[in-house]
Amino acid sequence: GQVIPLDQKQPGDLIYFGSSAEGSHHVGIYYGKRNGQDMLLNAPQSGQTVAVQPLSGWSGEGMYVRRFGAGIDTTRPAPTNQ
Repeated sequence: GQVIPLDQKQPGDLIYFGSSAEGSHHVGIYYGKRNGQDMLLNAPQSGQTVAVQPLSGWSGEGMYVRRFGAGIDTTRPAPTNQ
């Protein structure tokens, strides 16, 4: 998938948690905002119910965003905020 800066995430993007996207220990789907909070569609652990939860519950974790889908150019680097 295309690398996306965290501040440019959009609903449907995957957010990987860990020291790097390749070394992640968890992944969720960015849901969008609810009441001004970023939300994550997430199954906390195997066997638990999938739920929409605040992304802030993962603060302190490394977060890496990837976007998958038709028309994504994975050969170009992601834009940077400067």
